[in-house]
Amino acid sequence: DARTAFEHGMRSVTHTFNCMSSARRRGIDRVAGLLEFALSERDIICELIADGHHVSPTLMKMLYQAKGARGICLVTDATAGAGLPDGSTFLLYGNKCIVEGGVCLLADRSALAGSAARMIDLVRTMVTRVNVPLHEAIAMATDTPAHAVGLTAKGQFKIGGDADFVVISPELEVVRTFVGGEEIFHV
Repeated sequence: DARTAFEHGMRSVTHTFNCMSSARRRGIDRVAGLLEFALSERDIICELIADGHHVSPTLMKMLYQAKGARGICLVTDATAGAGLPDGSTFLLYGNKCIVEGGVCLLADRSALAGSAARMIDLVRTMVTRVNVPLHEAIAMATDTPAHAVGLTAKGQFKIGGDADFVVISPELEVVRTFVGGEEIFHV
């Protein structure tokens, strides 16, 4: 199915390592699932929830080594709990959820209910826990996603670009945000 989808234009996969089929036996043969197929195809971009909870640092490193910065789009999987402090509660499709340990859980703590991470948190995780160079982690959050959806004026700091950018501190915190060249946030 994955090969057929690829032959018909599929070029990205969502939530790499989460709810994806993986290698299994089919009779006496071991066959690849969507995960292995996506890792093996250079032209498939893998979306990654790099919050440190959905995917372990070891798996994130494996994905980075297989795909590189041009093959990974960082995605937050953010819900209403994104950016809220631990102990905050919210509803998600009628289900009570709680932010705990930097992740969103169902209130009974039986399952993840999305991410509490902001994009800068994902960049920080890739740099500090996976040892990805800062410029490549930023590309995974900006240039690669823009390229994946065909936006040529986004994702790069260049003449003729949209002038949407953030200024980050040495601690990888957002200190200023600009949209269309206009400052909209300042610490």
